[in-house]
Amino acid sequence: MSDRLFAAKSLPRFGDDDGEHDEGSVHSISGPIITAEGLVGAALFELVKIGPKELLGEIVQWKEGISIIQVFEETGGLKGGDRVIRLRKPLSVELGPGLLTSFFDGLQRPFRDIKEVSGSNYLPRGISVPALDREKQWLFDRQKVMVGDVVTGGDIYGKVQETNLVTHWLMVPPNIKGTVTFIAPDGNYTITDVMLEVEFQGNKKKGDDVARMARSKTSSDRRSTSNI
Repeated sequence: MSDRLFAAKSLPRFGDDDGEHDEGSVHSISGPIITAEGLVGAALFELVKIGPKELLGEIVQWKEGISIIQVFEETGGLKGGDRVIRLRKPLSVELGPGLLTSFFDGLQRPFRDIKEVSGSNYLPRGISVPALDREKQWLFDRQKVMVGDVVTGGDIYGKVQETNLVTHWLMVPPNIKGTVTFIAPDGNYTITDVMLEVEFQGNKKKGDDVARMARSKTSSDRRSTSNI
């Protein structure tokens, strides 16, 4: 048990920037599994892009300076020395309006948008398309939140009706609290439009930009903005 605890404590962690490298190179290839060297500081389950087509992969093991990576796409054409780029984030899902009315592959790549971009019924290797439509507008229905109100994480400030049965409730992110300085009026907006602005009271830690229906962003003036 003590050996396992020691091993767990010695694993690299996100945010440990001492001597980290954002790029490495392919060391060996065996089907969907490759090894890469030079990714100093990489963490388990961190995403990487591999080779000239930027194939997506995930670090599944890390041992003695070598990262073992599972590639989510066919690895034909990769060769030793090809570049491997750290993305510094784990595999995640983007949530928001449009999620339940679209069709995706296992990496949340939208089939319809990929077909429009590529002109093919097949998934081109390395293609990267936003999971949710950035241009489609949704009707925002503001709830009982006004400028000057004090809000905290979990408070509902609006909703978006995606279908007759599915309602997205917009909530203040869990790491945000303060006074509302702006809230969008009822109307049609895209998922990237700013819907809510909150000014922190006192010296608060910067909130993370997370893949969720309400994204929190904090600028240097200690304000937080949320999107649909």
